[in-house]
Amino acid sequence: MVQVKYKGMFLNETAFDNGANFTIGSNSSIKGFEAGILKLRKGEKAKLVFPSSLGYGTTGSGSSIPPYTPLLFDVELSKINGN
Repeated sequence: MVQVKYKGMFLNETAFDNGANFTIGSNSSIKGFEAGILKLRKGEKAKLVFPSSLGYGTTGSGSSIPPYTPLLFDVELSKINGN
């Protein structure tokens, strides 16, 4: 379990999501987001940019994210396993 402050956006920086907690390896996040978080240490911030193949792919996500959409996330890794 990690605590991540994040803002999910399209490449034009229009926000579609923000949040805090998730569990790595639980398939509760998209591939590009999880791969980026795994590269960070506690307290680090990053901008993650990845293609749709590492995001929501050919199906998109409901009405908020169209198919084939690359994504941008501002992230900060706040806690790792409660630390």
